[in-house]
Amino acid sequence: MVGVFALGSAFSHLKVIKEYMKDNNLLFNEIANNIVFCLANCNNKNDGTRLLSLVRRDAIKWWYERYGDKLKAFQTFILPPRTGAIYKADNWNKLGVTTGEKHPEAEIRTFKNGEVKYLLREYRETEPKLIFMKLNKEKVINKIIK
Repeated sequence: MVGVFALGSAFSHLKVIKEYMKDNNLLFNEIANNIVFCLANCNNKNDGTRLLSLVRRDAIKWWYERYGDKLKAFQTFILPPRTGAIYKADNWNKLGVTTGEKHPEAEIRTFKNGEVKYLLREYRETEPKLIFMKLNKEKVINKIIK
C-alpha cells in the first residue's frame, strides 16, 4: 500500500467555516487543510479510513513540533463526483458545499535581475466542492503531544 497525505494552511474565509470555528473556539493556526490524500494498492476497503486515522494522529504531533500549536481540527475539500466516503467513515463532519468561485489566474514573469512577479491577467472559475471538517478531542491531542 502506498499513500500520500499533505497538510497546508486552512481556509477560513467561507461563512460555514467561520461559523464552525466560532462554535468550536478555533483559531486559524489550530486548523490544517488536508490538501492531498490518496492511496494505491489497497487490499481492504477500510484501508483508506485506517490510514487517514493514523496520519491524522501523526500530523497532530508534527504540527505541534513544527509550529508549537495544538492542531484542534482538520478540513478538506472534495471535488464531486467523489463523495468523501473515507472522511465520512473517519467521522468527519460535512459542513456544506462551496459555491464555486472565480480566482485570478496569475502570469509568472522572471526579470533579468532574477526578481519574480505574478501578474493577474484573468479570472477562472472553480467547481463547487464538498467541505468536511474533523474536530480533534483535547484529551487525545494532549496525549499525542506529550
